[in-house]
Amino acid sequence: MQPVLCVDEASGLVVESEEGEAFFDETGEPSASLQQVWAFLQKAAKSEAVLANACAQLHAAGVIEPWPITIQGADGMQQVSGLHRVNELALNTLDDAAFGPLRRAAGVGMAYAQLLSMGNLSTLGELARARAQTEAAERAKSEVRPMITLPEDNTIDWDWSKIGR
Repeated sequence: MQPVLCVDEASGLVVESEEGEAFFDETGEPSASLQQVWAFLQKAAKSEAVLANACAQLHAAGVIEPWPITIQGADGMQQVSGLHRVNELALNTLDDAAFGPLRRAAGVGMAYAQLLSMGNLSTLGELARARAQTEAAERAKSEVRPMITLPEDNTIDWDWSKIGR
């Protein structure tokens, strides 16, 4: 399958002007910037293929299981569904015949990375709560009305006869 780079012309980011960067140079070849984007997208696609293969190998080996997560939300404890994790016991009890294909497919490294990252789940919850508190404080700050409002022309008309009495 031939990869294709598409551009959303309706985004407002694609304009015909001298400003910005051209997609193509004077000879019609992709510009250096476009070549960098293309190289990044190709690398991301290759990485995604490796990841998909590793996940398929882990699943075939029977080491993937549903991951029941309960988090503290604004409305109390909430179940998060649809997530999966590596079962460490199942991974550690694989025989050599099952472990070899996982290693060759980069599944072993990915499995251990996932197992190590599980320790950060509580930190993720703390970060989510801190973000919610910060956003609430910002909203509260934006709702504070000034004690004195100036007229629209930004002038103050003092009645000096009433000052000092």
